[in-house]
Amino acid sequence: MLFSIWLGSLTHHRGLVRYGSNCYLRQAAFFVENRGVRSRGLVEPAPFAVWPLGYPFAIAVVSRLTTLPVFWAAKALNSLVVGIVVLLVRALPRTGGAACLALLSAGMVSMFSSTFAEGVFRLALLVVALTVARLVVRPSGSAALGLAITFGSAFSIRYVGAVLVCPIVAAWAWARVGGQPRGTKLLAAALVGGASLIGAYMVLTWWIAGSLLPPRVPRTESVATFLYETTKAFVAEANFAFLYIPNPRDITSLAVVTGVLILTTVAILGVWRQGARLRQGQHSLHREERVTLVVLALVGAFFWATMTVLKFRVYFNPLDFRLLGPRTLLMSAAAFGALATLGVSQHRTAMTAVATVIVTTVIHSCLYTPWQDYQTDGGLFPDRMETIHRRYEDVPAGSVILRGSLHLLFLRPDLLVVPQERIRSRESFDNLRAQAVRAGRQVWVERDGHPLHEPR
Repeated sequence: MLFSIWLGSLTHHRGLVRYGSNCYLRQAAFFVENRGVRSRGLVEPAPFAVWPLGYPFAIAVVSRLTTLPVFWAAKALNSLVVGIVVLLVRALPRTGGAACLALLSAGMVSMFSSTFAEGVFRLALLVVALTVARLVVRPSGSAALGLAITFGSAFSIRYVGAVLVCPIVAAWAWARVGGQPRGTKLLAAALVGGASLIGAYMVLTWWIAGSLLPPRVPRTESVATFLYETTKAFVAEANFAFLYIPNPRDITSLAVVTGVLILTTVAILGVWRQGARLRQGQHSLHREERVTLVVLALVGAFFWATMTVLKFRVYFNPLDFRLLGPRTLLMSAAAFGALATLGVSQHRTAMTAVATVIVTTVIHSCLYTPWQDYQTDGGLFPDRMETIHRRYEDVPAGSVILRGSLHLLFLRPDLLVVPQERIRSRESFDNLRAQAVRAGRQVWVERDGHPLHEPR
């Protein structure tokens, strides 16, 4: 995983920084330089606070501690998160090793390698699940405090983190029905504490930006299209070795994906034949570990259901490894942990299928994909960043760059950058230029990768 994070960031033509990731890195740079939260805007700064601030703040902390630029600080943060995730999952005495296999999927590799908030968000979900399980079995004040802080932090990273109220309430009801007064009180206190942190965060965003949450528009696709796209996303998640289902005309890729799905099915059927060991395997686990596996699966299911319902009601990015990934990590970890109790290691066919899928994933996601990126681009991303720096070193701070490189958003946070993606017509270009002139700012236009000054 670490190899993929750093090699992919070097060889990918955008450093595995997607469109929205540039905005997160820009806000992180604003935090590092004490510029506040007005990192958005076209010709005048505007509040960023309607986007979650937790992820850029975490990047800024790593950047301050390590003195790394925000781009590399984000990669260091992801590396740290991966290490913590592995340590937390591996801590399960009997099933941790098998549960860690959940990290070896194409979706997990790409998610942690890219500059996405979901990587840190997955860690928050995992900590919440493990802490809830701990409070159900062995209640403690420190666990309740940790749950409250992590619950609030998850919301500051991704607003959908509010869904964690569901498993916490479910655990509270479980403890209450089970006659655990201490666990009931601590879970209630954690819920109130986490909700208070979320409330304080929303008051802050309202004070800064005059808005609690970003606006959403209703979904545009039909029910049939939604069902088709959702099914395709789930199948892509299940094949473990590829992010997406390939075009049916690409016979080679389609054959490989089909082969991976067949091997996965063989592994599942092989384990299922060991069903006679189920009772014995489960009884060999401590109660806390059994409860932990159940809670991991439930938290993942709550998140899965929430994302599906949200996607059905409002418009946002298609369901893919990014939006389904947190659920996949938790539910897959629980599933692998449970399968470890069935004696899978004694079923040679199942083990061979599992090993083949893992090797395919590692070769394709961690080696082949970075090599293809390097061959396609013919250079390394740090060289591209250095080139952008040199081209814009003479542009004065506070200038407006029309049609500027997306990476300027974080490479030069002192500039106001309007990417080509935000300029859809000549009319919008003229309007932005006129606004910049009225604001008393210099206007530069990027042409063929070079900034050209536009006279007033």
